[in-house]
Amino acid sequence: MSEPIRFFEDLDPPARQRLLRRLEKAGPDGLVPVENLLIRQHLRPGLRRLRPERQRQPARVLLLPAEPFLVDAPVSGRLPLIPRAVLSPLIRRLAGAGLRLDGGRSDGERPLDWSQPLSAADEPAARRVLAAHVARERDALATVAATGLGGDMAGARRAVAALATCLCHADRIAGWCADVPAGPILWIDDPLADLLAAQFAQAERAEDGLGTLLLLLVARRMQNPALLPAAFAAQARASAALAAASSAVVGEIAPVLAADALAFLDRPTVPEALAGIDFFRVRHLLTCAELSGSRAAVAGRLEHLLGRTATGALQAELAALLDSGTPSVAAGEIERSLRELAALARLDGLDSLSGALARIEADLIARLERTAAAGGRAMVYHLHLLELAAGSDRADEVRRRLWPRTPPSP
Repeated sequence: MSEPIRFFEDLDPPARQRLLRRLEKAGPDGLVPVENLLIRQHLRPGLRRLRPERQRQPARVLLLPAEPFLVDAPVSGRLPLIPRAVLSPLIRRLAGAGLRLDGGRSDGERPLDWSQPLSAADEPAARRVLAAHVARERDALATVAATGLGGDMAGARRAVAALATCLCHADRIAGWCADVPAGPILWIDDPLADLLAAQFAQAERAEDGLGTLLLLLVARRMQNPALLPAAFAAQARASAALAAASSAVVGEIAPVLAADALAFLDRPTVPEALAGIDFFRVRHLLTCAELSGSRAAVAGRLEHLLGRTATGALQAELAALLDSGTPSVAAGEIERSLRELAALARLDGLDSLSGALARIEADLIARLERTAAAGGRAMVYHLHLLELAAGSDRADEVRRRLWPRTPPSP
């Protein structure tokens, strides 16, 4: 572990949050410097590890190997991706299948209770039992999965086959997830290219076509998936099979990733909607749309979804934060969303987002004007939010108008 990362690991959670907010502070152009993005790529996963572990419900724990390959959009072609729509009917069928565990204990076989947390000791045995059952009952499970896909049996069979592969190679996939950097991967350097080439070869030796899963995992984490085959073009350890497979994966996955990102942004829940205002997520979406030749159509849909989120979830969360007058755990996410929405509005094809920003700006200025006489920390924070949404020049202009002689005291 490098010294900077070790330093970060030694910080307490509030200090880590403060450091990340400083690193993610946008420059005059609304963008975060590339150097800070590279640092953040290492720090964000470390921050995620601080979160308390969720309850070990069997459905979540046992299907974890399939998580990197879940998509919200329908899947066409031959890619081993799993639409989320099949999960609910499949889990209901699996929970009623009467699967039993034999963990080598003296009490012999025990039923797998899908309503109770699964212990870490029972996880390996439970996954082996589940993998064997899915492999054995593929046809019956495909019929069940098709109910979540509107009767698409071909898609259901692909989904169940992909799930069976993920369960059978759970340990290998866990190793990939640990070795491949968390997204957004801005480029693939030589050490990572060497590692991927070796892992691809091992995967193909284990099972024909298994290397495609590795390439899918990497492509989904890349800011620009087209850089994946380019990284292997002049790479000594890359085989012809790897170069061909990476090109094929990128060609097939680009439209799926674009559709999947749009489907994610179309979710109605507020936390996920705020997460959709993410500069890298949207740039990734636009890049995939460009690779698939659908950028103009996707940009129009994207403007609608982001505008709806900005004038709905974001504006509501912002108002709730300011009305409460107390710090909120959502404050960091709201600030990030404001900053990145402003950066997105500067991208070609997304300039209509400036209308949503203008409404947020007007609301912040109205709040400042109503409480201008009070000053204090609340006003400083209002100005900070205005700077994120409208830029430092606009925030300074408002400050000088409301406080012509001196700035508000903290």
